Amino acid sequence: RRGQPGTMAGAGGGGDLQFVDPTDIEEGEFGAEPVPEMRSQVTLTNAICHSSHPVAAFFHVAFKIAAIVVYILGLDFVMSFVVLVLLLSFDFWTVKNVTGRLMVGLRWWNHIKEDGTNEWVFESHKGTREVDALDWRIFWGGIFGGFAVWAFLLVIAIIKFNFQWMLLVIVALALSGANIYGYLKCNTDAKKQVTGFVTKNLGAAVMSTMLAPGSSAAR
Repeated sequence: RRGQPGTMAGAGGGGDLQFVDPTDIEEGEFGAEPVPEMRSQVTLTNAICHSSHPVAAFFHVAFKIAAIVVYILGLDFVMSFVVLVLLLSFDFWTVKNVTGRLMVGLRWWNHIKEDGTNEWVFESHKGTREVDALDWRIFWGGIFGGFAVWAFLLVIAIIKFNFQWMLLVIVALALSGANIYGYLKCNTDAKKQVTGFVTKNLGAAVMSTMLAPGSSAAR
């Protein structure tokens, strides 16, 4: 049973003061606030660890963060230029050839034909594999988030008239933008393929039902 607080007599009078166990205080009494339940913190580290492809998810994010950190520190332009170009190249290659295929089942590339013309190829996974929701968020959040940060840094460089560093930001935006464009095209083609597959199979199922021996349409 919960203890009841005692009363204290007036000035000069004696009285008993009964202390209440804080754990027995019910919600809403004495200004007590309900204790929130401990919930697992959703952090980038936890998301990567729980990903279906943690190694790919790590490098998908790590190269982007490393490049942004190197740019913000900006200790030496020549050294930063070399390191940034390497990190941006690693990130571009990783996203284009590894993480897109593993995490969301998409891939794109540019093919040069024999006549010298360029052909853009966009592919999506044609099997029954479902894309993990966490992988999907990490992948798209990474490429769009990185692009947004570089766009913000470009505005800062323009305001400060820092044209040297602006060149690096433009390179980063160009590489990030190429991956975004390629994967958006892949995603659009994948949705069209799914819609066409469903429509084709639904139509075949309806026709087979109508033409079944026992159906009224076949009589």
